[in-house]
Amino acid sequence: MIPATFDYEVADSAEHAISLLGSREDAKLLAGGHSLIP
Repeated sequence: MIPATFDYEVADSAEHAISLLGSREDAKLLAGGHSLIP
């Protein structure tokens, strides 16, 4: 399977994470060993 293209951002605080989530309509949280599947 070929993974989808995505931009990866690392938040350095909870406030930064909230800001990143609000900055794009398609933002998603990624934690642990999950995969991004379109």
